Amino acid sequence: MTDQLPVTKSSDLGVIFDSLDTLIRNKETDGLRDALSGEDVQSQMNENVAQFIHWACAWIEKLSNNLDEDILSILHVLLQSMPLQFEVGECLLLLTGQLTQLRTNANVRYLLKPLANCITLTDYTKFARVRPVINEITASLMHQSRVHLEQPKLSKLPKVLEAVIDFYSNVLVNYRFREGHDEGDAFFTANLLFLFAEPLLVLDYTSEFELLFSHSLRLINQSKTTPYALLAKAARLSEHGNERNSEASAENYPCLIFTSLLGILSYVMLHATPKELHNCWPLVFSKAHYINLVHPILNYTLTVRSYPNLKNTEHEKMNALKSPPEVIQKKTISRSLELLQAILHFCLIPLNSTWWSEDHMDYVWLLKKLAIQPISGEMLPEVVTDSISMIDRLFGMSTYSARYRLFCRILDPRQPGEHHGWRGHMITLCKDYLHQAWLECLNAGPTVVASRECEAGEETPCLPFEQRCLGQLAELIFVYPLPSSTDALVDQSSWILAALNMALYILLRCNTICMNRDLFPTSGVTPDVGLAPYRALLRQTNSNSRFDDFFLKPLEKDLNCQITEIQARIHAFEMSLKSAANSSEKNRLNTELTIQRSTLLRLRLLQVTLEHVQKAHRDLCSKVIL
Repeated sequence: MTDQLPVTKSSDLGVIFDSLDTLIRNKETDGLRDALSGEDVQSQMNENVAQFIHWACAWIEKLSNNLDEDILSILHVLLQSMPLQFEVGECLLLLTGQLTQLRTNANVRYLLKPLANCITLTDYTKFARVRPVINEITASLMHQSRVHLEQPKLSKLPKVLEAVIDFYSNVLVNYRFREGHDEGDAFFTANLLFLFAEPLLVLDYTSEFELLFSHSLRLINQSKTTPYALLAKAARLSEHGNERNSEASAENYPCLIFTSLLGILSYVMLHATPKELHNCWPLVFSKAHYINLVHPILNYTLTVRSYPNLKNTEHEKMNALKSPPEVIQKKTISRSLELLQAILHFCLIPLNSTWWSEDHMDYVWLLKKLAIQPISGEMLPEVVTDSISMIDRLFGMSTYSARYRLFCRILDPRQPGEHHGWRGHMITLCKDYLHQAWLECLNAGPTVVASRECEAGEETPCLPFEQRCLGQLAELIFVYPLPSSTDALVDQSSWILAALNMALYILLRCNTICMNRDLFPTSGVTPDVGLAPYRALLRQTNSNSRFDDFFLKPLEKDLNCQITEIQARIHAFEMSLKSAANSSEKNRLNTELTIQRSTLLRLRLLQVTLEHVQKAHRDLCSKVIL
């Protein structure tokens, strides 16, 4: 093994670099270490520091972290020593330039300790030179975060994040945040918050990364302004961003700020220990303050609004803003749902009508957007099932009165372009809600149920078994065809089947009550209370029933007509299939036949359910005097 460079008095720098390159290629670590400390190399370095920094960084960019760790460590030490030996301002500029070059390379972390040495040796006086360093580190960390999501097997994010944490720890070890509005204070404060936000968003919290999360939050907590105050300020930002932050990169504008803040919020709310939060998040476990802090951020990120629309704003930097990759958007939505679940842990239960302000109604509309997004394939994506689960939970946590008002808003049949699957799910929720309230009323009495509503903060209880309330819901649910829909009956089958099942439930339960009046407890419940839902369902006017005239009859007419048409098509396809001349024509006809038979099956299911409803309706009508 060669222990040192061949003795040469040549002033030719190229010869020295050729010799050093040979040592690196041969992985002669001892020889490289000795050569770099040799007199001839040191002499050349004194006169050509820029060339040596460029040479070392070029090798750092090429080398493999797994195979060349020893060589990388030697070059790392070399770069760390340069600010101590040479003019620190020059080293800072040179290393910053190389940082830009290596931004997307995971080995960029080997430049961070040398840069930290430069910054601390300047005593923070050359802050104009520090700012580009921080911006480049932020950009590099953002890049590694996206690689982590898009190509997890190639991810070096944990190692890069660890190096960034060390960098900030070294830079801030002697930095003192002052009371005045110092340029450095403002810059470090803002970047400490946003720098770690996206990595905390994309890294899933596990024991393996626990220290990374903890150290990240500890650094954030070093800023002059508490993270809580910063987040509260960010939550109040307009969609146009902070106009004073003219130097901010496009990464720091609202669509990414709000996305990234979810990273910190998720860790703080879901994983951080009380010790980590001490004196830094004073109001974070206060229900009202927590919701007020998180809501604007969730509102912004969950809206899934079109990022390109931001280019129409008056701010020039917004024009250059690009949408974050789809994988980042998906992670954002996933983490937003987790955070929304955390919100519910901080809510006083049950949620009353007052809680359901317009702001909080946004949760339903935002979750609806996620739940009804187009899908390809038979399996529902996780984000859709999670959104539906969250909606179910929000409704389940609400008072009867609040749920009544929610359903009145959501089930309006005049809403244009209503999603039939969504409407069907809401009707099913409404049926379950009626069942729950009705049973409680039959067991405890309407007075007790109403008093519980008042205890939960409801000034005017609205109970679904009351004729006036259920009558209003029936007016919204049992209407066919929908005024706003031109879709075929079979395409509306999801909500129609849900409505028929709800009607059947009401009719069968009322029928049971009529047959078993002796089952009413002695708590004051009267047969009239048990049968009020039937009157509400029918909405009788003189001898006419709106339930019959505006739902059952038009539905039966359309259903019979559609079934007749489908049967005729099936017969025509079957006849054509018998006389088909070639295989391609037979395949086409078989495909069409399968589609028509599937459609007929769905219509038959509606028909059978409708017949059950009509029979239950006739049976009950013969027993009840309306």
